[in-house]
Amino acid sequence: MGTATERLRAGCHGESDKIFCNFVIIFVVSGEQAAAVVAVVDSSVS
Repeated sequence: MGTATERLRAGCHGESDKIFCNFVIIFVVSGEQAAAVVAVVDSSVS
C-alpha cells in the first residue's frame, strides 16, 4: 500500500527526476498537511 508520498518516492529515478520529484513530494506533503488542518478545524467548528 503506502502513502502517496511513498509511491512518488518509489517512482523517482535518476538525478534530474529526483529534483523534480522532491518538488512534487513537498507539494503533496504540504497539501496533505493542509487537508489535515482543514479536517481538524472542520470537526472542531461543528
